[in-house]
Amino acid sequence: MTVATILAWLQEWANVLSVFGSVGLTFALAVLYYQQYRLRKWESNQDIRRRHTETLKERIRVWHGDIDEVGAETDPFSGDNTNLPTVKRASVEPAPGEINYIGIEQDFRVVPAKIEDDRYFNDLLQNHA
Repeated sequence: MTVATILAWLQEWANVLSVFGSVGLTFALAVLYYQQYRLRKWESNQDIRRRHTETLKERIRVWHGDIDEVGAETDPFSGDNTNLPTVKRASVEPAPGEINYIGIEQDFRVVPAKIEDDRYFNDLLQNHA
């Protein structure tokens, strides 16, 4: 073997290795981009779920009032800060409506009128209750 044939042989194998190296690096980049895509999609879904949960918590607070302060040791006959129907000593009062007219009989309601037709509240009752 002469030096010229060895150099020619090395040149051919260098080209083959270069092609395989390029293919391998392209495949590695494709895998990395796919993993990044999956991570971004997962983070986006997490953000959507977190915002949905916060919206549902907000609707529950509108419905029940400040649910964080209502504890087990509260007196059921004392006034609390909720929007629930309340049981008084001799009667039951409905949840607050939008407008209270003096002398006009209102329907009994469990849910405050301002969130009765809210799509997030309906989703809460249908899918999360």
